[in-house]
Amino acid sequence: GAQVFGSPAGRSMAGEPPPLFLTYAHITREQLEVLSDARTRKQQKDDLGRHMGINQQEGFHTEILRDFHYNNYLFCMENKFTPEKTSTFLSLMKVVYERSIARRESAADSFTAMKDLLLKHAVQRPPFSVGVFSFDNLKVITDFVANTFYRHYKLYKYTYESHRELDIRIDDGIQYRIPYVEIFTEDDEVDPRDQPELADMFETEHAMTGTA
Repeated sequence: GAQVFGSPAGRSMAGEPPPLFLTYAHITREQLEVLSDARTRKQQKDDLGRHMGINQQEGFHTEILRDFHYNNYLFCMENKFTPEKTSTFLSLMKVVYERSIARRESAADSFTAMKDLLLKHAVQRPPFSVGVFSFDNLKVITDFVANTFYRHYKLYKYTYESHRELDIRIDDGIQYRIPYVEIFTEDDEVDPRDQPELADMFETEHAMTGTA
């Protein structure tokens, strides 16, 4: 059956609903420090993908998801986000992505849900929200997500739909009968003019030769 890239949509790797607040939910401060020290881009992408729960075999779809998370990480680095903000944003986009695809939400519905989740991490009002992001962060994040994930939202949905497994089974119990082919020899050959079924084809020839 079909499975959303990474962990099941809307659930953690343990099979439980995602936590209300996403700071250090999928990647810790220590893991982010190791990630920043990685020597190569590929190592960073591979390590980040593992933390984000990418558990599929290598392939085109896995690479798309790995790039998705890595581009989110680069955005955090470019904006000099703290480890707390970086971890929260990475997990937020993971949850948004998986939930949106699994529920087949429209881009508008998904965007609204993303903003609601973002606001839960922008206002310090326990136990309903925590102030991870500043209001300036909200503007930058919203613009970034709108111009990346939601600009290509239909493509992400199509990629997921095209990745659904199609099982094709052949029932070996079916017996296919091969038609019997008669073998003819020269002795079986007949003159087509002598066949009543073909008489119309030779009427002109009979008229010209005067034969009946």
